[in-house]
Amino acid sequence: MARMVGSHEKIETFRAGIGGLGRLLSEEGPIRWYDYRYNSPTMSVRHHDDAVGRRRFSLRMGLGGIVPDPWIEDGEGHRVFQVDEMARARLDRFILRDLHGNEVATLRETIAAQDATLVERQGAALATVRRTRIGLRHRFSIDVVDDVILDIDGHVGRHEYEIRRGEEVVATVSTKWFRGHDRYGVEVGAGEDEAMVLAATVAIEDLDRGERAPV
Repeated sequence: MARMVGSHEKIETFRAGIGGLGRLLSEEGPIRWYDYRYNSPTMSVRHHDDAVGRRRFSLRMGLGGIVPDPWIEDGEGHRVFQVDEMARARLDRFILRDLHGNEVATLRETIAAQDATLVERQGAALATVRRTRIGLRHRFSIDVVDDVILDIDGHVGRHEYEIRRGEEVVATVSTKWFRGHDRYGVEVGAGEDEAMVLAATVAIEDLDRGERAPV
């Protein structure tokens, strides 16, 4: 008589049979994630902190002010963007530059609107980060030029939130990826404007602390 094989044994046999690919599986097995491009659930074999097509950055808390290490690094510790220290010290202005010294994002306070910071690139508006009071709490959003308004979902003060375009996660902000109490991570989705998202994240932190970007 043939022996009935339990579902657990089938899973273990499958894992053992696929050889090298099986080593990519975590202890909890494959991760189920949602592919919004095709509007259908997908099974993906990947590490928990290695989302396909996304790029992770490390930011120092309070980067909108004067900090000893004004660099933004990628997830592997390579320097990617730098805050212009001279502009910050002499002009009191937040300017983000790439490794070639090109301006990729600037934060500027808007005159007409309260609790709002404009994200620019070489004089052209990219987005407006807004803080709106609802009851005893603040709600944050990013009004992107030629795009929809991005919502902020989570706890801004703890650096644990998502930037969402409807159901799509544009970026995830969290402290769980990096050690130390003075850094947090920003994981930006594929195809997004990384510099704009990072600058908007700094603006959200400043607005949450009650600080304003300079004119």
